[in-house]
This record gives sequence, structure tokens and C-alpha cells, in this order.
Amino acid sequence: MSAIIFFEGMEMKKILLTMMAALLLGSAVSDTTAIRAEEADTVRIVFTGDLYDHITPLTLRDENGEAKLYGGYAYIATAMEEYRNADSLLLDAGNFSIGSYCAELNASKAPDLTMMSMMGYDAVALGYEDIMQDTQTVTDMLKTAEDMPLLLSANLNIDSADLKEEWKDKGTSSKIFEKKGHKIGVFAVASEGKHDALSYTDPAAAAASAVSELKQQGAEIIVCLLSSPDASLDQAMSDAGADILISTAGGRRLAEAETLGSTTVVSCGSYGKEFAVLDYDIKEHSVKGYSLHEVASSSLAPYGSMVGFMQSLQADVSARVFGQFGYSWSDPVAYATVPMTGAEGEGKIADFIAEAYQDAYQRAPEDAKPVLSILTRLPGTIDFKGKITVNSLYNSLGARSPLIRVYISGKDLRALCEMDYKIYEDGGETSLTFGKMKYMYSPRRTAGNMIEYVYVEAVRGYYIPANDDTLYPVVSDLYLPEVIEQIAAKADMENTVKLCDASGTPVTDLTTMEVITDGKVMYPWAAGAAYLKGFERGAMDLPEIGPDYMKTKVKREEDRIFNFVRYFRHLDFSVFLKYVYWAAGAVILAIVLKIAVWIVNRKPAEKRS
Repeated sequence: MSAIIFFEGMEMKKILLTMMAALLLGSAVSDTTAIRAEEADTVRIVFTGDLYDHITPLTLRDENGEAKLYGGYAYIATAMEEYRNADSLLLDAGNFSIGSYCAELNASKAPDLTMMSMMGYDAVALGYEDIMQDTQTVTDMLKTAEDMPLLLSANLNIDSADLKEEWKDKGTSSKIFEKKGHKIGVFAVASEGKHDALSYTDPAAAAASAVSELKQQGAEIIVCLLSSPDASLDQAMSDAGADILISTAGGRRLAEAETLGSTTVVSCGSYGKEFAVLDYDIKEHSVKGYSLHEVASSSLAPYGSMVGFMQSLQADVSARVFGQFGYSWSDPVAYATVPMTGAEGEGKIADFIAEAYQDAYQRAPEDAKPVLSILTRLPGTIDFKGKITVNSLYNSLGARSPLIRVYISGKDLRALCEMDYKIYEDGGETSLTFGKMKYMYSPRRTAGNMIEYVYVEAVRGYYIPANDDTLYPVVSDLYLPEVIEQIAAKADMENTVKLCDASGTPVTDLTTMEVITDGKVMYPWAAGAAYLKGFERGAMDLPEIGPDYMKTKVKREEDRIFNFVRYFRHLDFSVFLKYVYWAAGAVILAIVLKIAVWIVNRKPAEKRS
């Protein structure tokens, strides 16, 4: 009997164990199925932006302030490899083709597009700065690149038959990509602007149209690649219906994904120092993972198939760009004892460039007259201490635009300062830095008429007020007219500034005003290298950039003490009339009050009499 009970107990245990195993197995299968379903609905997007043509590694400062190499296309490709698979998308948000010495080869070798094809990019946005080269160069770049990723732009307007023909086969406004059975719509827009025969139209309208088209094609999620100097267009892209916004926003770096309405906003900074990985659930419209990954070039091996092409680029640039000024791409030109940092158009590096512009102009045989300089844009910084090579100087001072010499009246200089102050007051960046020039403003004056004085340097360190009717020689670069238009629009002011020759006649073809020194057209980087030769030598027997650049020069000063004469100086006529009306109104009001008082006082007097 006991044996039967024991046997039955053993059988019951087996049954229970079998049932438990079945339950556990079912649970595991269920969990695995759920995980697989979740993975099937998650798309991985690996992306870059604002690469600025830094095909070779760029020297930047690490967290300890030491010089360190970052980025470089062949090194980015190596770093990305472990994060990519057949189902991932590789995208770039634009501004890839200008910014380093490799841009000199855009027409002949299309280096960026060729190497981005080697890296396996699915699509690349044409950024707002990618059109800041002549239309023929852009056309030749597309013709030269036999293998290249798809170019995207929904608001590009092309006024060139040749480029339209090339764009027809190599570019489009938007594209549907299929991954894991899901349709992912991708489009690109850039902030409004114009250069040569290329322009960008209203990005908000273009985005709305692109989203509508992609939805009609069955897109389950929509990715927007936005190239813009700031975040002002983010909201418009969200309103248009983008699920994911990959935004350059002037080099913005977002360590965590942000939410704007129903849109996920991500960005990975500039120069290829980092790339980003975004895992996004298509069904839930939610972020499953987001991370930035540093590309420390010195600790990575370059991607094998790209090394030979990269070396050939360096040899070509040395011969065609640096060679005409007696340099090779890796030659040292200075030693920095302080980092020259600064935001766009601001900071110590901008002071150095402004001085280099002046030096180049004053060494030109055409005119030895003291000159002002206006820096229009700053491609990068010398954000480290140590040896500076000619290629890092090129990357910081840029680029392909030659220096020009023009004349601007004192009145128009004041108009520039009004624009500068308006943007500064609104918390923006103007992309303008003045050399041998500054201005004084009064916050007590009316908008658009805030500048009391523009000062120009007469002798070293001594400034005098600019005369409205005097023409002042100015050295800048060929981008100056476009930058003035941009800051006028940003300040919401009319652009009345005229760029003239020495006789005061407005110049229509600024290439006739190029600065030529020693028989060569001068470029910003070459002007900087020539200027450095006059510095005292220090470490490594190189020209030394020292403490003079530890503090940024003042370009704007606030008038903190009310002065009647200064307050009414340079008043705009409409503002003057406003003050006249106010004064007349005050006088009339005083007369009315005096009459009223007289009437009130007269009645008691009449009663007494």
C-alpha cells in the first residue's frame, strides 16, 4: 500500500514538474516573441551633421584642455561600424562640403560625396552652407562623384540648366526607405538663403509639402534633416508633422533627445567629433535609445578602403592649395600658448583674423592706408594650446573665399552697427566682428536708432568718431554682401549698406576688389600664416601666439551716463520728428493745463468781487 502511495506521489511530482516546465517554456516563448516583435518595430538611425568637409581629423581641445585629434571620415566609419547593420539608416543633416582645405577639390574629385559613398550613407542633406560656393563648383561636384549617396533638399531652387540636369539623377526632395518591413520617410530642408544660381525657399512650406507627399506614399514615420544656423525653425518642422528632427542648429549638441510637441529632436554637434545613434519604435512613436559616440581618431584605425583616397587628397591639396604659398598641408606655422576660442564671429580667434585681414591689406601695393576689417564668418577655432599646422589654420580661418577691399561710408558703418546691436539685444549672434572699429549704444534711445557713435582707430589704441560722409577702407571676404543681407533680415531692418570703390561708386562685381599681395590673391588662411611670420618666436622656434589673445577686444560699449548731446546725436529724421511731436504735445498740454488752472482760479475771484 505504501509502495502504491509512493508511486502515485512520484507520478504526481512528474506531472507537476512537466506542467511547470511547460508554463516556463510558454512564458519564455511568449517573452521572446514579444522581444522580437518589439525589435521588428524599432529602427536604428545613425547620423552626423555639420561635418564641414573635415575629411581628415581635426585638432580640438579635450576635457583637460589638451590638443587631441577628432573625426575624419575614415575614422568615423571605423567608429560607426559596431553600431550599424543591414536594417539601420545612415544619414547626414548637411553642411558637409565646405570648411576645410579638401573643399578646394570639390570640382575635380568631389571628396566628401565620394567618401560618404564609401561609408555607406543612405541619404545626405544639402545644407544651407553647401550652396555657399559657386554654382559651377556644385555642378562639377555632382558630375565628378560617380558613386555618391542620395542628396536631399525639399526647398532648393536651382536657376541653372546644367545643375538641374545633374540634380535630376542625384538629388530629390524626399525619399521612402524600407527597413524591417516598415516605410520610413526622409526629407531635408535648409534655412532661407541665396548664393549665385542657388537659393532656398520658405522651409516651413516646403516641409509641410514634403510631409504630405511622404504620408501619401505610406510613410509610417517621417524624419526631417534640418540645416539651419540656429533652432528657430525647429517648431515649424514639428508643426509640419516630422516625427524625428535631426537638426544641425549651428552645431548644437544634444546629449539627450528632446521632445517638441510630438517630435523627437536630436543633434550631434559639429566636425565629426561625435556621431549619434537613435533607436526609435515605429509603432509606439517613441525613443528606445539615444546616444552620442566620440570619434577619438588617435585611438582608432582608419577604415581600410578609404585610406588611399584620403592620402591622395592630401597630396593634391598640398600641391594645388598650400604649395602656391610655399607650404605643405602639415607644415607648422605657429605655437599657441593660449587657446583662441570664440563663438561665431566673436572671441579671441576673431580678433586674430581681423588683424590678419588688416595686415594682408596693408602689405598689398595698391593701398597702404590704415584700414578697418570686418570679419563675416568664423569656420572654426584654434581651441587648444600647442603646435598649429597650416591645415589647422586653414580649418579655423577658412576657406575658399578671397579677401576683398571695399570702401564703406561712416553712415553705412553705423547702419551695420545698428543691425549688430539689434541682434545682440535679442540674444543672437551676428557673424560680424570689427577690427580697428567699435561702437557706443544707448539703451535709452529708440529701436533702430540705438547707436550714438561709431569709433575708428586713428593710431594704435586711440579711437575717434567716424564721420558720416567719409569713406573708410575696409577689408573683408567675398561673403560680405550675403552676410550683410542675412543679418539685416535677422535684425528685421532694411539693408542700405553700399560697398564702394575709392571714388564712392557702388561695386557690383566684388571680384575686381580682391586683395593681391606678392602677385597672389589672398585668402584668410594665407593672410593668417603671413601675419604670424611677424610674431616673436618661442616654443619649438615657432611664431608664438601669446597672452595678447587671452582677452577679447571690446566691439560694443553701453553709454551708461545720460548726456543730452550724445543722446540726440545721429538721430534718424523720423525719430527726430517723433521727438518734435512729443515736445509739441508737451507744450500744448502745458498751455491747456495753464488755461485750465487760470479758469479754475478765476471763478472764485469773480465770486468774491
